[in-house]
Amino acid sequence: MRNILRPFELIGPTKAQNLREIAQELNVGIDALAFLDDNPFEREQVRAALPEVTVIDLSKNPMEYASAVRNCAVFERLTLSAEDQQRTAMYAEQKQRASAEQTFSIQRRFLPLPRAGSRT
Repeated sequence: MRNILRPFELIGPTKAQNLREIAQELNVGIDALAFLDDNPFEREQVRAALPEVTVIDLSKNPMEYASAVRNCAVFERLTLSAEDQQRTAMYAEQKQRASAEQTFSIQRRFLPLPRAGSRT
């Protein structure tokens, strides 16, 4: 499993839907995501809706949150590949491409199309 830590604030209808959108934005599978929340109810909702997502359980003591992430097996790595080291830049480039595509798509809807037989 390829891993990258990237914080997202989940706002919207459900956290599960937000996670689907994040996976789409990053162009990764749902199984590549990990979910961390201090609310056990929220963690259980994500666990039920998206069993492929790694849900990290937290204790009630916030001082133990960092160790919960450090001790999560999905983040254990023996080595980092060249691709792993470039992953953040790759995700940023993907986001720029998606933004440019959306901008182009919007502009294209408002540009007049040439009429048949006209010379422009």
